Amino acid sequence: MWELPDPRSFDSLLDLLDDAATRYNGKRQFGLRTDDGIEHDGVGNLGVRPMFDPPKELLEAVLFDFDGDLYGRTIEVALHHYLRPEMKFDSLDALKAQMDADAAEARRLLSPSPRA
Repeated sequence: MWELPDPRSFDSLLDLLDDAATRYNGKRQFGLRTDDGIEHDGVGNLGVRPMFDPPKELLEAVLFDFDGDLYGRTIEVALHHYLRPEMKFDSLDALKAQMDADAAEARRLLSPSPRA
């Protein structure tokens, strides 16, 4: 896990990761723990955002079912499931549709598996 001073520090996250982790840029399901010990799940992109110029390495995160303010808070981020590599889309609508699909897949991975 990587501890960051506040969410604005995501811009420098890749500076904290070792080389092996950065070779696997793309969409991931992840967990985040705030400084009060509460854990949250989400989906995010670790990489360079190939749809936007100029490319900039960062971690973009979307927390599921979260309504709050993380600015000025200490957080820990744990990257879990790798969903797919980074991609460039033909349109913003195509990007949004894929983001919805990524979120659905991340939620599926978080669901308890049925017992046989």
